[in-house]
Amino acid sequence: MTASTLQTLFQHRQYAKCLDYISRNVHTPKPVGTWLIQGLSHAALQQRDKAVEILSYALNQYPRHAELTVQLSQLQLQNEMFNDALATLNQLEIRHPQVSLLKSKILTGLKRCADAMESLNDAKEIGLDALSYHSQLASIYQQQARLDLAICELEKSMSLKENDFHQQYQHACLLRELGRQKQALKEFLSLYPQGKQLPELNFVIGCTHYDLGNYKQTEEYLERCLALAPYYVPAHECLGKLRWQQGRKNEFLNSFDRTRHAHPPHPVLERSRIAQLLVTGQYEQALDSANWARRHFSEDAQFIHLTGVINKRVGHDEQSIALLRQAATLEPNNPRFQIDIANHEIKCHEYQSAQERLAPLLKYFPDNQELWAYLGICWRLRGDERHLWLNNYQKYIQTFELPVPSNFDNREHFVDALKKTIGHYHSPGQEQPLDQSVQGGSQSEGHLLFLQNPIIQAYRTSLEQVIKEYLASLPIDSSHPLCRHNTGRFKIAGSWSVKLANKGFHTNHIHSQGWLSGPTYLSVPSTIHQGDPMRQGWVKFGETCLGLGDREEVALAVCPKPGQIVLFPSYIWHGTYPFTAESPRMTLPCDISPLG
Repeated sequence: MTASTLQTLFQHRQYAKCLDYISRNVHTPKPVGTWLIQGLSHAALQQRDKAVEILSYALNQYPRHAELTVQLSQLQLQNEMFNDALATLNQLEIRHPQVSLLKSKILTGLKRCADAMESLNDAKEIGLDALSYHSQLASIYQQQARLDLAICELEKSMSLKENDFHQQYQHACLLRELGRQKQALKEFLSLYPQGKQLPELNFVIGCTHYDLGNYKQTEEYLERCLALAPYYVPAHECLGKLRWQQGRKNEFLNSFDRTRHAHPPHPVLERSRIAQLLVTGQYEQALDSANWARRHFSEDAQFIHLTGVINKRVGHDEQSIALLRQAATLEPNNPRFQIDIANHEIKCHEYQSAQERLAPLLKYFPDNQELWAYLGICWRLRGDERHLWLNNYQKYIQTFELPVPSNFDNREHFVDALKKTIGHYHSPGQEQPLDQSVQGGSQSEGHLLFLQNPIIQAYRTSLEQVIKEYLASLPIDSSHPLCRHNTGRFKIAGSWSVKLANKGFHTNHIHSQGWLSGPTYLSVPSTIHQGDPMRQGWVKFGETCLGLGDREEVALAVCPKPGQIVLFPSYIWHGTYPFTAESPRMTLPCDISPLG
């Protein structure tokens, strides 16, 4: 066999044969083309980590080789190794439209949207085709959570390349996120003859039917998804959620159990099964499932940890802490494992030990909101003034009046219109979510601010005005987890509505996926008022979920009123006091992410 034969094998997509040939016939020093085929063959076989390793080594042998550099950078982008991808690409000192386009994609992944736009415009200036330009511009707008602009750019791209499956699928997904489910479903179904063997398409059609209340069709398409991909965990979870909400609790885990009996055990599926049992409070069944998984995956630290968590829930404290410590020893840099041990240590007054366990992890996970939240507890209970630097309740928790759009005569009328609009997204008799802080209430689905409703979009404009004001007030502090990311640019990463009924409340929690968070109050019953010594319905800050008794501290409490917005760092502990009232307490919370 010759090098040309190797090239032929690669062109015919015989990737395993390529790797076999290279291992048997090619000796160092390898030509650059052989390195490329070896790396790209691993990538084509979904061995991306190995592909990155191969091409990284090759690039050391052939520094600044253009094709090697671009291919490695693309693989690092696909692996979401954005900083590595950018460092690799920056070694190239050439100006080319495809290189600038690739850089724009990497910068988008890093949430540096302004820089991504600049690189994209440079690519356009030196000859990037219109199709690639509009497609990438849509991706930048998606990263900024501006789906209205993203869909416009995608439609321009689609007009340049008709009947492109990927673009039509992306367009339908955007329609769904924008609340245009009927249009989205029509578009998904038009793709179905072409893509009915794709688990993802069956899954998203099922989810769109769920949005529209077509629950029979939801089950049908989710089951089709699982017939194609038995380990497709989101489909299992959605089926379980649907059946639980419909009161079919004896069918809750049917799909998990069917897959377990028909296919080899899969660790990700088993972890999901245990998680579903935990959120529904079925602790004994969860313990049985965790023990079953440990027998099949004895080396998997995740199952050791989960068994420890469940033992705690059923009151087996000694077994729990032994298992949690075992998992933490096996994976010392796993934040979840170390946080759960630290929780135990905090409860046992071992604050120094908990702090020494958590603090080193910030080197690897500097933006982990839970790490900061639990470190703040350690610092406060040790009398370390860093807890004041971190939380500074007076500085970082701010209240605002919702700005009134020009087409409303006052705030009361605007809030009333917003309340009526948002009320449509809470179904009568809707159960509280399984895995949220809401107790005694309901929570809307999806990202509300993506909906192209004029009232909601007017609210979005007002909210963004308040967020800008908040960010402008922050001090400059390159070490603070909130302030160091403040460029003044941001995106609203999540928005939903919570409707609390009589005696409802939020348990104490943080927003682990956020950076900045806060609710807008739409409806506040008359029993919630400033003069109430019981603080019914007030939001409280500082008290944790650990149940530390007299060691807990409510550092600040805010009495809500309609049209008020409260913003605070996502790592600050917060919850609400229960209230008694016939009318509901309704809020519009959101999570905000920084843009670099």
